[in-house]
Amino acid sequence: MSEFIYQSLFKSEKELRKDFVVHQAVFERLMNSISENMPHRSVQHIIIQGQRGMGKTTLLNMVYYEALSKFRKSGLITVFLSEQHYSIRSLNELWIQTSLTLSEKEQAYSCLMKDIRNIKDNNEKTCDFLKAALKMNEHRLLVLIDDFGTMLNSFARKEHQRLREMLITSPDIQIIGSSGVVTDSILEYRDPFFEFFLLLQLEPLTSLDSITLVSKLAEKHRSKPVMKIIKSRGGLIEAVRMLSGGSPRIMVMFFNIMSGAVKGNSTEYFLRLLDHLTPQYRCQMDALPEKQLEIVHTLALNWDGMKVSEMEGRTTMESKTISAQLNNLLKKGLVFSVKPGGKNKFYQLNDRLFNIWYLMNSRSSGSRDKVTWLLEFLEYWYPVYSDESLLQEVKEANHRYRESSLDHLISDIRELLSIQEPEEATRKLEAIVPKILKNKNYALQLSGLLAFAARKGLRHYILKLFQQDKYLLKDRFKVLYYALIKVLNGEESREYLRMGRELEEPVGKMVSYILKS
Repeated sequence: MSEFIYQSLFKSEKELRKDFVVHQAVFERLMNSISENMPHRSVQHIIIQGQRGMGKTTLLNMVYYEALSKFRKSGLITVFLSEQHYSIRSLNELWIQTSLTLSEKEQAYSCLMKDIRNIKDNNEKTCDFLKAALKMNEHRLLVLIDDFGTMLNSFARKEHQRLREMLITSPDIQIIGSSGVVTDSILEYRDPFFEFFLLLQLEPLTSLDSITLVSKLAEKHRSKPVMKIIKSRGGLIEAVRMLSGGSPRIMVMFFNIMSGAVKGNSTEYFLRLLDHLTPQYRCQMDALPEKQLEIVHTLALNWDGMKVSEMEGRTTMESKTISAQLNNLLKKGLVFSVKPGGKNKFYQLNDRLFNIWYLMNSRSSGSRDKVTWLLEFLEYWYPVYSDESLLQEVKEANHRYRESSLDHLISDIRELLSIQEPEEATRKLEAIVPKILKNKNYALQLSGLLAFAARKGLRHYILKLFQQDKYLLKDRFKVLYYALIKVLNGEESREYLRMGRELEEPVGKMVSYILKS
């Protein structure tokens, strides 16, 4: 049996409560806000922000059931407008849909829609009828709105002003909404909603969050294959968490894949995950105009951040056109930018997993190799879920094998580094690098040796090795490369700021490893 991925609304209250294991702190904060909104006092309206798949709908569902359970007797009634209410594109439609949902769920409001149907496109009167009905029944109203950000973006500016005024003068109505898009009316100081809503950001899953979530699902469905992977291949789950940006939805999707898939290596498991995401990403690509599609293609194949001048050489457009199209992509939330200093910015695709999907679907074997190398690197270096154990010297061959000449060479170099004989160590290292790279079974052990050498002070030397194109070390050990850049040049390094967000956590841990005395 598989787990619901997109429709948490299909779950019963009992099942939802049992499965709710992440974003507990945000949930408690929301419930405290609701409990503090006493009658006739100003209320705090809230927007929960998070990218697609971060659990916004599930969180609102939990708030809905908890509010019904805890506060109904004290006079709080709750309405949940799910993201399926696509017809709400004006303020009047918002109040009509709220009133309609309320009248369907609460007997005391069954006559409310009779009065509202006689009003034509007058949101002030619609809201007045709603407020009058609340006052007559001595109720407070909590309106939960999924995808509230998209709804607000469809409202006219005058409607933003009216909604703000209505909420300020209506202490018995509280709105808690979710948003996965950038809502300009909240960020711009001249707009009506600037600093009006409390913004709560849903953070990505931590290592502990992801293992708790997957373990709970494995226990619930009695999935022996997943339980086995948790015990023996924790690095695979950790790699998917990092590359997906800590998305709960992706982790649930990956659980379904692990439950039903036959045994395979990390790349095969990951390809199955990307295959499930293909319809969503193809639809996203099909919706893009031609020029924006060309820019997305260019950014995706480059993977790391790019300047406009760099894109100009790889597209058919001039810099002004590229900049204009990038602004459109920024508004859509498909692209984000980092400003390293000066006028130039680095641009990247916002959904890093989409970028990886694009690379894996590229006809270039080199693009697919880059993803495979990163996936294998993450699984190798991050096999467990304990902060104390992460980035320990895992699977080092010299401790376990004594059978081949490569094993002896690796062991000798580590010994030389340990006793501070850098010249002899680097001489042997230069000789061993091409030999190791020819042997796929030893390539990841080379990353451990290079990281150990950097830890022992040979950082500039190791960085020079990475800068030799013939070894492709930048692509093979991407995390280690950016960790060296950060250690040697600092966080403000222009090259370091090209790094994708999916690498921030593993690079940070690698930096700690290198700097550890």
